[in-house]
Amino acid sequence: MVSSPSPASPPRGEETGPFAKALIEVRVRTAIPEEGLGELLQKHHVRARLVACRASGAGTEPHLLRWLDVEAAPSELQQFEEAVLRTLGVESVTISSVNRGRAIVRLSTPMPGLCAAVFGSGGVCVTCPFLERSEDGAPLAVGVLVPRNGEAVQFGRELARRNLGTATIERMGEYLPRSTLTPRQEEALRVALDLGYFEYPRGAELADVARALGVGRSAALELLRRATSRMARRHYNSSEHAGDRF
Repeated sequence: MVSSPSPASPPRGEETGPFAKALIEVRVRTAIPEEGLGELLQKHHVRARLVACRASGAGTEPHLLRWLDVEAAPSELQQFEEAVLRTLGVESVTISSVNRGRAIVRLSTPMPGLCAAVFGSGGVCVTCPFLERSEDGAPLAVGVLVPRNGEAVQFGRELARRNLGTATIERMGEYLPRSTLTPRQEEALRVALDLGYFEYPRGAELADVARALGVGRSAALELLRRATSRMARRHYNSSEHAGDRF
């Protein structure tokens, strides 16, 4: 039985556009097989971007194919490549070097229930749980986009059928772009984060952020206030359906 919460409305004043209105976003937490990729990326300070993923094969043993664009210091990248081959097996990994600090990694692994449910319902993931690992080992939230015409329910049924455990829906509603910030607000947050403005104790003061942005203190403060306000509204709007289960 699938529990489908009512779609959530976007925060007031934030337009999602005609494309977004044709999509339903489902944010779900569910266990996935631990393959160690996220831990290896973190251990070797490797930046990874998912280029593409797709299902391969059929029947009783479908596989998930993934292509990752990875970057790191040359020595760290070499250690990462050796660790991935050792951990996942040479039959599952192909590595193509782009330059000394960058490579394309192709992975072929057994299809997890979550990914099978996404492909089975015609959806696409907007976040990849394999590229990160949580601090406490708990399942990470995964965002999935499906067309508005009923595929969200199909996704829930597929997930319930393919997974042994339960999956918790944290949000089901109209698709909200991953960022509602303006480019300037994005820049202000990134600069403040990089300088340590949000650390305790602070690694930088407001004047340092303003100087890096090339604006006055009041303008920098306004950018940060507007950016954090928008992010907070989006976070609490997205969390209002926590606890619903398939």
